[in-house]
Amino acid sequence: MMSANIIEIVSNSDNSNRANEQLQNIWAFNNDACNIVSKIGEFSFTCPTNPISEKISTLIDNSRENVYISTSNLTDSNILSAIENAISRNIRIYLLIDSSGFKSFLDYEGSAGVKGHILTRERKTRGLDIVLSDWKLASKKGFLLNNPLDGTLSKENGNWCMELDENQVDALRNHSEHEFWSSVQGQELLSPDTEPEAINSRPYTLKTLTNNDFVLREACSLDGNDNNAEKALRNETNWNYFSGGKSLQNSIILNGEEFVLGKNADKILVSLPISNLSNSKIAAHSGFSILVAMGESSYLAGWDREAKGDWYSLILLNSKQESTIKSLIGKYTESPEWIGHSKIKLGEAGNRIIRNGTEMEISDSQTQDLGVIHLDKMPDSSEALQSHKPELIPPSDSLARQCEFKWISAPPVPSKSASEDKLHVDWDNARDEISARLNSLDKLNVIPKFPGFGRKAKELQKSINAAVKKLETINDSKSLTDLVDEVEKLTESVGGNLDAIKAAEDEEARQKLEDEQREAHELAVVDAKASFKNFEPRLKKMNTELKKLQKSSEKAKDVEKKKLDSDIEQLLPQIKQLESDMKSANEIIKSKFVFQAPPTLPSSKKKDSKSHKFLGETRESKLKVKIPKEGLPTFGTLFKDGNIRYLAVSDWDHVEQGRKDAKRLNATLCASREVLK
Repeated sequence: MMSANIIEIVSNSDNSNRANEQLQNIWAFNNDACNIVSKIGEFSFTCPTNPISEKISTLIDNSRENVYISTSNLTDSNILSAIENAISRNIRIYLLIDSSGFKSFLDYEGSAGVKGHILTRERKTRGLDIVLSDWKLASKKGFLLNNPLDGTLSKENGNWCMELDENQVDALRNHSEHEFWSSVQGQELLSPDTEPEAINSRPYTLKTLTNNDFVLREACSLDGNDNNAEKALRNETNWNYFSGGKSLQNSIILNGEEFVLGKNADKILVSLPISNLSNSKIAAHSGFSILVAMGESSYLAGWDREAKGDWYSLILLNSKQESTIKSLIGKYTESPEWIGHSKIKLGEAGNRIIRNGTEMEISDSQTQDLGVIHLDKMPDSSEALQSHKPELIPPSDSLARQCEFKWISAPPVPSKSASEDKLHVDWDNARDEISARLNSLDKLNVIPKFPGFGRKAKELQKSINAAVKKLETINDSKSLTDLVDEVEKLTESVGGNLDAIKAAEDEEARQKLEDEQREAHELAVVDAKASFKNFEPRLKKMNTELKKLQKSSEKAKDVEKKKLDSDIEQLLPQIKQLESDMKSANEIIKSKFVFQAPPTLPSSKKKDSKSHKFLGETRESKLKVKIPKEGLPTFGTLFKDGNIRYLAVSDWDHVEQGRKDAKRLNATLCASREVLK
């Protein structure tokens, strides 16, 4: 019958409110983010309406003397069309293209009306993205941008184009002129009969590039070059606005000294959510990728592709540009796409966040299945197992305001690689040896019908039955040793009783044989007397006849004598035989009975002889039993994995005794692996 207190696993659950859980260094998505601005004041941005192309085309259309274009690629149809019109108006046009876009420009069908009519040079390195016009005239204009003049102008990637004032045009003109004419490794394209011929002439000398009051480039930083821009940067202490684009790397090195821009700014804006969120004032919006730091002065970065870092080249903004940037940063920081938090409660983070660079949703509820959790130690009862509650750690890779934890509480069990301890085999072998002896004794101890032996056999049978029951329950070495001694003594007793029974059987067989021999002797005497009585007159008659024949033979002659002699010869043997028979009969009559014992006596009960035959292996009373050094546990099974022992029980009622046995056997108390099924 199966116990009602069998050990079983328990299914448990618990709910956890994660709303107050603190999240650190995360970006929270803003559902009320503002739309991307395509153009405002002096700034235009890449987008499907392509305002940058429109502004640059207008600048070229309004040019009166010359145009300078520096870019990594030129395939925008509107700009190429404006260049063609400028060519028709005899505008001198200088084009500097990176090697990566040079062949693309040459192969582009839309550039057919331009190639050979403007001076085009290939730039082996990277450089500025800039468009200048009429830089020697009062109507000078220009644009600084961070995007090539190709199809990407129509893509919403947050890149920008800024209109330059006269001072900025002058400041960047020297850098552009130097960059164009110092590039001698690349290809040059200009038709020899193109007018005006002066377009191909270069300055007599190229001045050494140095920083000025409006442009600071790390590559142009020289000792003793004291300019207003550098002085202003040195005096910056409080930053109001900072926009870091895709990163927060924000330093420039001038004359070996590092200047950090935008440090601890009041408002910080980036174009993409980044991992460093030590400052909770950070916001992110993909529509704004301008790199700018604003303090007493404002500095624009990210426009020099030749620089070693985004902030290694700066240009000072004028008041209008500064005002526009402040307006944009204010707009995007007040309604950003993502809001950075160094610390925020989960319930306040909305439905979508970015953590450690991974975007994830925050749902209303989630279920965390912890699977089977084994207790470290065997509990005392099923109630203790039911009350088990593991450490409920919410998942970090998925978030919800409410989390339901599910788990299965299970007692410890033997390891998968554990096998039954050899102690069980040792005990099985010992029990098998003793059981075999008891079975033999049970077969041999047949209760006989001889008076005086049945009572002894019954007493022995009771002892045999008691030993069999005791063998089933013994689990300690001392009791097993005592039982071995008991069985060995029982073997001697059964053997002694069988010997006595055998002796009685032999005596009965001997007596029966003696009686049979005596009866046979008496019958032989009776027969001999009868024969002797019969032989005596016959012998007398034969002797009388013999004498008569002898007398007649003495008187007879010839033929008659021969005949008589022949009769005498025939009669003599008969007389001798009869005399011998009478002598034998007389000896029998006179003989006394003597018992003739055979070498072996047949059993008087042949049908029971097999049952009483004592087997040779039990004649030796000593048992060849190897007594285990340790006793078995009272309940359960012992397992072993390497040097680790487990005592596995299946019933809660066996736990208390199991603890004692486990301590004695240097084992860990646990449940059987079957509980997991």
